[in-house]
Amino acid sequence: MSVPNNVQKVQDQPTPIPVFPKHTPPKSKPVAYGNVQGSVFVKVVGSGITASIPSKVQSWVRQLGNWDPKVRAKAVEALGKSRSKYAAIPLVMLLTDPNKDVSQKAWKALSALSAIPAVKQYVKSKIHEIRDGLNSWDDRTRKSHVYALGIFQDTHSLPKIRRVLRKDKKWHVSGAAAWALAKMKDAKAVGLLLKEMYRVPKTFDADDFNSSAQHNLISVVDALKRLGQNAHVKAFIRKCKKDIFDSNWKKRARAAWVLYTLNVKSASPALLKQLKVEKKPDVAKKIVYAIDVAKYKPAIPVLLKILKSPMPGKGDYNADDKGIVIYQAAQALGAMNVRKAIPIFEKIVKQRVRAKGRSDYQVEWSYNRLTGAVNALGALKVKAAIPDMLARYKKDTSSSGTFLEEAFIYALSKMGDSRHIKPLIDIMSGYNSFKLRNQAARALAAILKRGKVSTKDRKKAEAALALHEKVQMHMWRIAQSKRAALELRRKMLKLAK
Repeated sequence: MSVPNNVQKVQDQPTPIPVFPKHTPPKSKPVAYGNVQGSVFVKVVGSGITASIPSKVQSWVRQLGNWDPKVRAKAVEALGKSRSKYAAIPLVMLLTDPNKDVSQKAWKALSALSAIPAVKQYVKSKIHEIRDGLNSWDDRTRKSHVYALGIFQDTHSLPKIRRVLRKDKKWHVSGAAAWALAKMKDAKAVGLLLKEMYRVPKTFDADDFNSSAQHNLISVVDALKRLGQNAHVKAFIRKCKKDIFDSNWKKRARAAWVLYTLNVKSASPALLKQLKVEKKPDVAKKIVYAIDVAKYKPAIPVLLKILKSPMPGKGDYNADDKGIVIYQAAQALGAMNVRKAIPIFEKIVKQRVRAKGRSDYQVEWSYNRLTGAVNALGALKVKAAIPDMLARYKKDTSSSGTFLEEAFIYALSKMGDSRHIKPLIDIMSGYNSFKLRNQAARALAAILKRGKVSTKDRKKAEAALALHEKVQMHMWRIAQSKRAALELRRKMLKLAK
């Protein structure tokens, strides 16, 4: 079974999931395992059932709560191969694991288990517990349980899943509902899905990219196609192609958003035509992004022209958004491997961002432009630009925020060598955000993987990575404690009512 488009991508640390207690209860007593955090879940064996769970299965299920995604991935694979009926329900929460490798393996394992009659019968006896997950306060729990109901083809839950599609305020949860309805071939859901397809682009600010809404729209469109509604999807896309020339800038922005979300390559000529005359930065940045996604090479001359745009005036309150347009253009040129843009990028990186005598909007414009140039140089692997980039990193990142720092780390991950091990270790050991430290760790690992690193530098880098893993483990435990405290408080408030 293929994994739906709206399964979460890799994040820095996973959400705690239910695990077995540390000590196995005596075999003579009924075995009942619940969620130690008291939030998401699903017992493995219900109360009053005395069947003994194999010790190996218990061990693997405990490992599903490990902070290390590699350990979780191995446990998921082992549970899938075990063919045990007790392996199915613990895998439900792993369907939305923040680590892509873990979630994909969970999908594969649970799909294989769902075809085993004994497993299907066991899950059927526990299906009410999965249905109850649709009412959870935790959006990841709701999403995982919607997927599980779709995998196990629980047609009795269709009214509840339709309600999730209509009512749930989290885009990725309603997107999961769209997938489940299509999986169970629910003809009654077609009208809801059509309404959702037209509703999604209208329900957020036109200047917002909104990746969660993207996942929702992709899921809804895929669901309609699987239910045989291709004609309606094509009509929707035709409308968006027409709206790209509308006099209302919000309609143009939303049309561009839909076209790049669905990667409609046939719309690229129309998008380029509008880009040449577009005056609204909020629309232009979405059009450039759509061109980037489609890798539309006839747009290269226009993108180069955007890259050379002069700094806006001091009173221009759209200056920072114009900088984002340049940032998107630089990203697109880097992704399309446009080598003729390298001198422009190098020139931008050499210029120091000056705040004196400039408005905050102008300074933001400069930082956005610089961030795009650094990202593009990393994508193009221009090693000669590294010294200038490091100079900018030391002087400009303190006031630019993590956006620019992430670009530098990305560039070093693509083309850094042993000389850049120390700057990355400094980021990992500083007071930076956890996300930034994780990115630096991944860049450091990429440098070691490329080789050509002295023994001394390698030992230093490996020691830093080992310490970073320990930090991750402690952060994981802190997250578990906070989640447990939040759930207990919710229970107390419920009792108070």
